[in-house]
Amino acid sequence: MIEYVERFVSLMPTKPLNILDLGTGAADIPRAIAAWARKRQLPVTITAVDRNPEILQLARESCRDWPGNSI
Repeated sequence: MIEYVERFVSLMPTKPLNILDLGTGAADIPRAIAAWARKRQLPVTITAVDRNPEILQLARESCRDWPGNSI
């Protein structure tokens, strides 16, 4: 996934990044993208969605220590 995000950013390097993750599960992909963007000082907004409320609770817990978390 990071490879695709890198390609996208290279096409529009000055734009803030807005990502929608449908079926996020434990939010491992959003966390990886957020870490990648933080290292590069790129602004990123990630919206993580999942149909299962129990899974969303797990995602919230796994992202608890991430700044700007709004899962």
